[in-house]
Amino acid sequence: MQEVTEKEVKVRLPKQSTLSDASSRPPTSNCGNTMVGSEDVLIDIMDNLTGQQSNRQIIPIAGMGGIGKTTLAQNVYMHPLIVHHFDICAWVTISQNYNVREIILEILVCSNKKEKRETLSRINKEELGEKVYKTLSGRRYLIVMDDMWSIEVWYKLKFFFPENNNGSRIMITTRLSKLAYDLTVSRGIEINLLDEGESWNLLRQKVFGEECCPPRLEGIGQKQPVAKDFLFFSENQEIRVSSLIKLWVAEGFLKPISGKCLEETLVINKLVINKGSRKLAFALPEIWMMPHLRHVESRRFYFPDPPSVEKDKPVFVLRNLQTLLEVLNFKCAEYVVKRIPNIKKLKLFYERLEEGDVPTLSYWVQNLTFPHSLKKLTLSGTFLDWEEMSSKVGSLPLLQVLKLKDNSCKGPEWKPVEGQFCSLKYLQIHYCDDLEYWTADNINYPRLEQLVLRDLNKLTEIPLGIGDIPTLRSIQLHG
Repeated sequence: MQEVTEKEVKVRLPKQSTLSDASSRPPTSNCGNTMVGSEDVLIDIMDNLTGQQSNRQIIPIAGMGGIGKTTLAQNVYMHPLIVHHFDICAWVTISQNYNVREIILEILVCSNKKEKRETLSRINKEELGEKVYKTLSGRRYLIVMDDMWSIEVWYKLKFFFPENNNGSRIMITTRLSKLAYDLTVSRGIEINLLDEGESWNLLRQKVFGEECCPPRLEGIGQKQPVAKDFLFFSENQEIRVSSLIKLWVAEGFLKPISGKCLEETLVINKLVINKGSRKLAFALPEIWMMPHLRHVESRRFYFPDPPSVEKDKPVFVLRNLQTLLEVLNFKCAEYVVKRIPNIKKLKLFYERLEEGDVPTLSYWVQNLTFPHSLKKLTLSGTFLDWEEMSSKVGSLPLLQVLKLKDNSCKGPEWKPVEGQFCSLKYLQIHYCDDLEYWTADNINYPRLEQLVLRDLNKLTEIPLGIGDIPTLRSIQLHG
């Protein structure tokens, strides 16, 4: 370490970490060590981390999605001088759908090699927080919290990070400049946007690597503002050529080849609007005009109603659509179901709307109609009565996987009737807090293979008849 010159420290980045503890390493990127931005940004971060200020400091790295904040943080985190400077290094990814207990658990596992995840998983959040505080007390630590979206996360975690006055640091990557300002009353370290040439060069490297880019795509990429294409892909994600082509087809840069279907998996163009304190994400109505569409997957978003039927105009039916995941308040009525006749996997979320909004949660639930083609179904927050759920879901002839999560059903008793769930192979019930009595027999789930029960604190027992199901292979109990 002492033989490394100051110049080398500023410009040299190792390809691999010298950390001895693999659990302390950040996730490995599939895209190499490509870093967006100048070396000055790296030098600024290194100076902030190893500076003379003794008080605990927060160092935000802000910039748009896909521009390389995580890669930059990884290169800094795994740099030999940083590993040598800090007693403890821990990396945790936050993201939008965070869980405070899981964040604390990950920090503790990274910070203390003696702690076993299996043992810690039984400890509640408060005890985990105390362990983190004791582990970090008196030590110079670096905690990296990657992809933070909300200041509330920091308010919930900051009490577990002691002020040792020894130069401890907390590095945070975020897409939100305002969040960086709220954390430090400054804009933090910002990664500037690339010009069009730099954007294309980076996108080309992530897509094609060492291979040559086809001349036709090269010409398109040089002419289009491709920087925004990074917004459609996760941070540090390897971008497949086929995915990029599909995106450009959707944007009109390329035309589909006659007789071939490129719309296999949709990269959703989302319209985001503000409504009060909420940001609402909507898929654009043009989604109903993609007849070859097979899979729609995104973070929670609103799926538009199908176009109304008008005289002498075609009726749009997505006959090839098989997967529709993480849709909020989907109007799963009979006339909508007829437009997606071959759907196999459906994941819906329903939320209580703010006062004055219509329709209400009870409206969505009472008007649920599920397609008979479904093979997989996940419900969360629907508060269906057990009897109503059985009648609506149990009659689906092809349903093989059913996940009932987070108060998807309500009421103290579930008593299915014979003839329901005839094809069901996997059943998960998670945090349906009202359930106390479950009456069932082997005739109710004749093909069940796996049963998973989580956090059912009031459930008195598993029905004895479940054990007589000849196809049953496992029962898992958690919490």
